Amino acid sequence: MKNVELTKIKFRLIILILIILKSTTLTTGQDIKPDLIINEFLASNGETIFDESGESSDWIEIFNNSNSYIDLGGMYISDKLDNPLKYQIPHKQPAETTIPPKGFLLLWADDKPEKGPLHLNFSLAKSGEAIIITASDETTIIDKVLFSKQSRDISFGRSNIDSNEWSFFIDPTPKKANNTFGIFSIRIATLYDFYKENLLLLNVIIGLVILLIISLLLFILKLSDRNRELKKAKLKYNELFNNILKGFSSDFNKDKAIDKVLKEKAFEQNILLENIKIHVWYLVDEKTYGAVNKAHAEFLGRRKDEINNANLYSIFDQETAERCIEYNEKVFTEKQELTKEEWIKNGKGEYRLLLITKTPKLDKNGKVEYVVCSAYDITERKEIEQEIKYMNSHDELTGVYNRAYYEQMLVQLDSQNYLPLSIVVGDVNGLKLTNDVFGHKEGDRLLKEIAVVLENSTRKDDIVTRLGGDEFCILLPQTDAKTVDKVIERIKENCTAAALDPIPLNIAVGSATKVRPEDEIEEVFKEAEDKMYIDKGRNKDNFQNPLLTSMVDRLFNEDYESIYHVSRVRELAVKLGAKLNLDKHSLYKLALLSEFHDIGKLTVPLEILNKEEEDLSAREIELIQNHTEAGYNIAKNFKCLNSISELILYHHENWDGSGYPNGISKEEIPLNSKIINAINFYDRLINSDSFTKEDAIIELKKKAGIKLDPEVVEVLIDLLN
Repeated sequence: MKNVELTKIKFRLIILILIILKSTTLTTGQDIKPDLIINEFLASNGETIFDESGESSDWIEIFNNSNSYIDLGGMYISDKLDNPLKYQIPHKQPAETTIPPKGFLLLWADDKPEKGPLHLNFSLAKSGEAIIITASDETTIIDKVLFSKQSRDISFGRSNIDSNEWSFFIDPTPKKANNTFGIFSIRIATLYDFYKENLLLLNVIIGLVILLIISLLLFILKLSDRNRELKKAKLKYNELFNNILKGFSSDFNKDKAIDKVLKEKAFEQNILLENIKIHVWYLVDEKTYGAVNKAHAEFLGRRKDEINNANLYSIFDQETAERCIEYNEKVFTEKQELTKEEWIKNGKGEYRLLLITKTPKLDKNGKVEYVVCSAYDITERKEIEQEIKYMNSHDELTGVYNRAYYEQMLVQLDSQNYLPLSIVVGDVNGLKLTNDVFGHKEGDRLLKEIAVVLENSTRKDDIVTRLGGDEFCILLPQTDAKTVDKVIERIKENCTAAALDPIPLNIAVGSATKVRPEDEIEEVFKEAEDKMYIDKGRNKDNFQNPLLTSMVDRLFNEDYESIYHVSRVRELAVKLGAKLNLDKHSLYKLALLSEFHDIGKLTVPLEILNKEEEDLSAREIELIQNHTEAGYNIAKNFKCLNSISELILYHHENWDGSGYPNGISKEEIPLNSKIINAINFYDRLINSDSFTKEDAIIELKKKAGIKLDPEVVEVLIDLLN
């Protein structure tokens, strides 16, 4: 890099010396600036800038000369005047193809459109051709430029934004306004190429020109007093002549002064090469190292003198050596610079990903003298890229694909090649209930388990996505309706087999299949979604709801509430309600309340419920008391239980306001809730070992007007007697 900068400094000196040459510029022939203009390009990119994959490719800089955002999507760009529509910039990725007002956008002319929307399907010819931008209407030419031979790492661009004149730039400025420093003419650019190839000869010419200019100046200054200064002039000319001889001697005979300078430069270069992290080495042939720098030797866990002039088989294992030799042969044979990513094992036995560039150096006859190689360790960068790519396409919670990836794949799969294309839409049952009753942590677990079931129920090429919330979707390319029915059957079976606790896995699903190319994919999705809602509606509003059935089974099977207790409470409650002259509707709700009043205890750990009351901590008492609110939330999620949700909430409220959860009292408490409270109190006493029926009636009388409604207690005792 330092040599490149030194070369540029020397070349600027040539420009000053040759300033008498007239600069030539290129004009586009446009007097009025369009909103979009080609501002700068580089047809032979060596090291000015690298794309996102680390490759140095030709580039074209487009400038937005307007005060509005402009999306290049749908426009065309070409390097052929007879084929202006050669490449159409993708029009569905505005985040990448939009240029802000007075902003710049870089297009990569690398003939690799698969790398992204900013990568074109052609590269620029160094020998010269054209660049043309055409509007999406395929006829309007927005801007074009014709150019002749270009030089490596020297860009060609407008002298400034408002100019139609073009010049070369020693210091390219991609994505920035062109820097007027370093502008030079086409003729001087040609000299610059010649200069790089004939460095030694031009150094001599520079020395001679400088000496001649000095001689001319001295001659003019002394001309007015010719006689008096004749001897001095003679001495000067002798001195100049000697300097000229020294100049020739320094370049062609390598005298001591130049030798000292070269040694100093070599020392500087050695310092740079030995203290950078970039690996640098050169190859004398396909199988043999020349020399390596410190970074490369340390990476391989070897000393430099072990690698210098060594055969690759003595450094690497056979497989790695053969892979490297095959790559090297391609560089030596094709005489072209090659860049590739390669996993190489280092001296610690770890495999690291290296971005390796190998550049052949040719002699004057066009034969490869040696190959200069450099490598960057991009392992961490690649891991970050893969992680970002994964995050951009996957749902963070479940690990399946996300909506963005689904929409991308839907467009890709919506073609005749993938017909029949089936879509399965699913909606998780019970997510809101789980979040409301058991908390969002359990809700997240439910979603993760559903995602596992969907992935285990589908094939490798099927695309499982979470569209958001409780909604999932599966894309099944080349899949007919009969096969989709089998997939749905597997999903249902796997949900049942999962036996998730506390809420069972259950998902409503619907499917549809696109068979004909003319079918709209949006309509296919809507058909699948409509079928899903039909499936979701089945048993939703009655007691056959799978979620409700599962919760009731768990309530009894794990002995949170004995089925015998529920039976006793229901029988006594209905009799008491009739004796209190309740209407049929109220009696129905009372019977329903008898069965479901303690369903909220599903949220309380069994070990806490089984403790004696005196052994409970304050936190455990709070957890038990929360069961009324949990039961209320559960009932609100089932239409068949909506009518008793508030009765469940208040069935532990006391006559004197000492109950929970709201501490209401007397007539504020619904009658059915007061009935269940009284019967629960009685049933708990009568089914303990300490109380007879007579003892329980005495306790009822004690609690009347304090904990229990006096009227309800009076009628209950009368019923019991």
